[in-house]
Amino acid sequence: AKLRQDPAADVSPWLDRITASKEKPGANWLFAAWVQAAQHRPSEQTLEKLRDWNFAGVDIQDRLYGAAMLESELGRLEEAERDLTRAIGSRELEWLPAEAWAVHAIICEKLGYSGPGNATRKRAAQIARENPDRETSFWVTTMMEK
Repeated sequence: AKLRQDPAADVSPWLDRITASKEKPGANWLFAAWVQAAQHRPSEQTLEKLRDWNFAGVDIQDRLYGAAMLESELGRLEEAERDLTRAIGSRELEWLPAEAWAVHAIICEKLGYSGPGNATRKRAAQIARENPDRETSFWVTTMMEK
């Protein structure tokens, strides 16, 4: 609730407790990744957990989108682009989730392409608003509507 009221609030201790939980660890680390990305406080530890192939309970594409977002926030744009490409696979553009557009927007902006960055930012926010039941929708909307 605190995060929804103030998405910039320091929630590091809370995320530490969540990621230490043995219940649904994969989902907890993925949640932590999106919170950290939305707050522009990416964690190397979280990125390493997302790269762990023994990461149970989370779809590989969701893991790759999370990793790509953290990598883009950390300035590792080549790695972010690689993981984004792997996550997208052969999907058609109209079927991409908000996470894909959000990662692409951050990469474009960090490379200095504000026009494409703004367009993909709007697309990500639109898709997130249209899919409020996805766990990442709140974080994508928070990040993209700044």
